Amino acid sequence: MPEIVEVIIRGSFETKGLPEETVKRAIKRVFRDEIQYNSDKWRFYNGRDIYADVDIRIGNVRAVMDFRVRTFDAERFMEVLKERVKELEKLIEELARQKELDEILNAEEEIKPRTFAEVFTENRIDVIC
Repeated sequence: MPEIVEVIIRGSFETKGLPEETVKRAIKRVFRDEIQYNSDKWRFYNGRDIYADVDIRIGNVRAVMDFRVRTFDAERFMEVLKERVKELEKLIEELARQKELDEILNAEEEIKPRTFAEVFTENRIDVIC
């Protein structure tokens, strides 16, 4: 029978300047099948249940997730985790693009309408009619 070992496996990703609450919601969305309701342990399934204690630290630049697991199949656990982290990175990238677009669209600066004459004058274009 394979030996059961306790390992700490780290997953990390860029936060793209998103607020901590947004990053937490993204993690919950991607790991929704693994996070048990009202529990500190996350449950992964790869032919059998694997429970993990997860420590999440979210900074301005990166988020780090340390998974402490007892398993005989750490390689398979890492494969599952890598897939989830890739999904998480895609979601974070999408959320960052949406945030950037929102900031552009909701900018406090008021765009002043200009006439053609003002534009031509600023760019030193002579108009002969």
